[in-house]
Amino acid sequence: PNSCVLHYDRSARTLEDGDLVVVDAGGEFEGYASDVTRTFPANGTFTPEQAKVYDAVLEAQEAAIAAVRPGMTLKQVHDVAYGVLERHGLAKWFLHGTCHSVGLDVHDAWRADAVLREGCVITVEPGVYDAARRIGVRIEDTVLVTANGCEVLSAALPKRRADVEERMRAELDASSLPR
Repeated sequence: PNSCVLHYDRSARTLEDGDLVVVDAGGEFEGYASDVTRTFPANGTFTPEQAKVYDAVLEAQEAAIAAVRPGMTLKQVHDVAYGVLERHGLAKWFLHGTCHSVGLDVHDAWRADAVLREGCVITVEPGVYDAARRIGVRIEDTVLVTANGCEVLSAALPKRRADVEERMRAELDASSLPR
């Protein structure tokens, strides 16, 4: 259920079989801050219902990333992600904007109507938070705007559902945690 809380930070509940874990990890380097987010099934496998939501959020994120280029605004990138989630019937559970700028603060000051330029660094992070079904999914990458599009700076982190499940199963098999 805590996967539906945008920035849950209490760590006061034991994970249960079937839970989703949303990890929004931030870091700083030489005065600059950023964050990335991934969603994991606690038991290593998404349920069919969770998988549908996860795949829709990933599709929204990939479409939004494909839209990032000089001349676009954060609002236009958001509209692309929102449109994908709307087609999947999930837009009413999309509770925040798709992007924020990255800089001296994790959520650096930026206007949604400001035009992206080469060299800008933003995040692309659609999410769905359906508390009634206890399904919260967010996928966030850090993206550099280039002359002809963008480069995903956090591309090394797995996010395809099959890759996430494979990685989770490997980690669970290698641990002494009960499954």
